[in-house]
Amino acid sequence: MDLRTRIDLRDPVAPALDDLELLGRNHVADQGVAGGDFVDVVRATWGTALTIGDVCGKGHSVANDAGAARLTLRRLMSADPNPAAALAALNSLLSPAAQPGPVRGHDARYVTAVAAAVRTSRLGRDVTVAVGGHPRPLVLRRAGRTEIMGSTGPIIGWFADGRFTTMTCPLWPGDTLVLYTDGCLGTEGADEGRLARSMARLTTAPLAEIAGVLEADLTTDDAAFLLARVR
Repeated sequence: MDLRTRIDLRDPVAPALDDLELLGRNHVADQGVAGGDFVDVVRATWGTALTIGDVCGKGHSVANDAGAARLTLRRLMSADPNPAAALAALNSLLSPAAQPGPVRGHDARYVTAVAAAVRTSRLGRDVTVAVGGHPRPLVLRRAGRTEIMGSTGPIIGWFADGRFTTMTCPLWPGDTLVLYTDGCLGTEGADEGRLARSMARLTTAPLAEIAGVLEADLTTDDAAFLLARVR
């Protein structure tokens, strides 16, 4: 799929899941200008794929590319629960393989994203994530801990030879996975650690309350988030 091709951007209906409680939002700061943030949830034969991402820039062409990136990750993750492979495949579409090193230019389109695979495991459920230049996911433990998950890989489309890694951790009933774009970090200078600390008191709160805290810090930037709690 060429990410620069105009496509149908109608969102597929998010599936109703018995094992996960879901809440997602996509906030466009300027209602007159389309944004590049996207979120997606898809039930696959192996489990559930969750993705979130941010295409650089604003405008209709950026929104088109965000839709294409979302649908590309949906197709890849539906077929194979390997988030690192999915990000690498998206990277190969954005980065000409014949050109090593950083790819720049007025036609370049860069994406940051997180792909996550939630599966049933021997002890319950686990989640495997890969991160491409994006804020790392949070895991809010029902027991009261907040964890930052994964390692930040390269921005997708920036390096033709980008490498992405995965991290897997267990999810227990009541645990909440938080995927978000940088617009949720609020004021300038905020970081993942600050957000994790602000979430520490909300580990058992209803998802709507967690969403309210995230939305309270939104600024003039576009923002999206996806909350997934194990039932």
